[in-house]
Amino acid sequence: MRNPLKLLNYFKNALFVAVLFILLPMFVGGLFSGCEGCAQRRPTPHQKAMQRRRALKKAHLTAKPVDKKSKKRAVRLIHDTELTVQIPYMPLHLNPYLKISEWGYKIAMGNIFESLVQYDLATSRITPLLAESWDVDGSGKVYRFTLRRGMRWQDGRPITVEDVRFSFMLLQAPRIKRGPFLQDIMYDLMRVDIVGPRSVRVVLRNPNIFFLERVSELPIMPAHLYARAMKSRSRLSRKPIGSGPFRFLEYKNDREIVLIRNDFYWGSAPQLTRITFRVYDDDARALVAVRRRELDIMPDVPASYYPDQFTQSILDDYRILILASPDFGYLLWNTKDPVLGDFRVRRALTMLINRKKIIQRIFHGLAEIPKGPFFPDGGWGDPNLKPWPYDPVQARKLLTDMGWVDSDGNGIRDKGKRELKLVILYPVDSRIGKRILGIVKDEFIQSGISVILLPTAWNMLKSMLRKGRFSGAFLAWRGRVHEDFSQLFHSTGRYNFGVISNIFLDKTLTHLRKGMGRPADFTAKIERILHAYVPVTFLYRPKKLVLFHRRLGKVHVTPLGIDYKNITVNRNYWLQKLTKTQKSASNNKRPSPPMAPKSPKK
Repeated sequence: MRNPLKLLNYFKNALFVAVLFILLPMFVGGLFSGCEGCAQRRPTPHQKAMQRRRALKKAHLTAKPVDKKSKKRAVRLIHDTELTVQIPYMPLHLNPYLKISEWGYKIAMGNIFESLVQYDLATSRITPLLAESWDVDGSGKVYRFTLRRGMRWQDGRPITVEDVRFSFMLLQAPRIKRGPFLQDIMYDLMRVDIVGPRSVRVVLRNPNIFFLERVSELPIMPAHLYARAMKSRSRLSRKPIGSGPFRFLEYKNDREIVLIRNDFYWGSAPQLTRITFRVYDDDARALVAVRRRELDIMPDVPASYYPDQFTQSILDDYRILILASPDFGYLLWNTKDPVLGDFRVRRALTMLINRKKIIQRIFHGLAEIPKGPFFPDGGWGDPNLKPWPYDPVQARKLLTDMGWVDSDGNGIRDKGKRELKLVILYPVDSRIGKRILGIVKDEFIQSGISVILLPTAWNMLKSMLRKGRFSGAFLAWRGRVHEDFSQLFHSTGRYNFGVISNIFLDKTLTHLRKGMGRPADFTAKIERILHAYVPVTFLYRPKKLVLFHRRLGKVHVTPLGIDYKNITVNRNYWLQKLTKTQKSASNNKRPSPPMAPKSPKK
């Protein structure tokens, strides 16, 4: 027989364990009942903002009564901090360091990625961005940049001097198809040294007055992400991560690129919460979207739409902004050609081109005649210089005095056994170039000059330019506010094609680049040399026409395009417009005519 005491102890232990298993979950639940959701991560500021937005939308749409007008008004109130911008095509990637399309660079740079410094158009000065300060030594070859404190990438990692060094060293990395704007930095870059926890020293081979402005175009990349992803087809090129005020959200249906506000941005957060870049490859469809209020910004309205296509309905809700542009179109003359070797022939040809007619007929007045290559709003160039006028009588007299006359009566001027014939090249896909050269050809034929217009594919065009197989070529230059035109007009420039060779021009361009005096003096001298020597004929400098919705406040423009970070929004715009419409309707309401008195009953 078993021991009754041991059996009793066994039942006590079993009962204790059973009670413990029953009461322990109840005790733990009661203990943590006041900390519901403690195991969950705290929502980020962006998640909180999205929750508030959903709650606001639900409150507006479920309010009573719900009719169509109030529902539409609620949707407008919700989307007041969102922006829709038209783009003409879908960029292949958004990595601004690689060879990239114009709109891919505009979307990525300044919004997703940032540089050490930025150029302020209002003051024409370099201002801090990722770098809080910088200095340069007396030789002009050594720059030292100091980073701000507490900056982070959009994935949460801190921005360090290693990232800055990595971004500069990519300029010297082989097998990377870099964008053309980076060429101006990489030729002078010698080395980059880390001299402190927040300081970087950049050493150049030669002093370069354009260096800081080119640094404003250099994106600083996160080294821990892009060290092995510098390809246009990589995931990070399609879905980039940077340090800017907006972060990439999605490619939507291959027709939209969506950016949302970066709530962890190191600077002041932008007022806009969402930017949608929507593809409208047809300008007519884009203008229809403007009429339907589906677009907030149309950044490049064709000049042919101005002003006939702008109805009063559009002008009620949109502002028209006309912006000066540093771009220009020009005719490049082959100075090695026996016909065009004399500068007086090139001057006569310039005086035969009716540039005012070109601006009125093709650009509807939204362009100007450039006197030289430098952007006037940048403060460079000769302000007193005037372009060669349109004077056919004086031009024909100049050709006759040089011996170019129609000796055989066939309608073409000749000199000896050589006829005055020109072969002018232009890109095959340039509609503007074709129309401009059509006007130029008519003017030349009336003056006894034979002209052959030759549309050419770009690769073949470059080959013919390098080999000198042309008389003239229509080209366009996408410029900057302060441009180094050594690549275009210096005898060793990579875009000179061996045509322009002038020792005084080479010397002035070199002195300007090295900062050996006042830049305005050198640029004025360069424009005077080009004006007298006439290696090119400057045809037009276009103006950009932009449509902005009136609910947007003052819009800032940078050399990279529109500054979306500083755009302000009038959230009461629709309410103010509704009130104004109701007031005008009540004022325009006609009083009812008095009723005729009733005749008495018989």
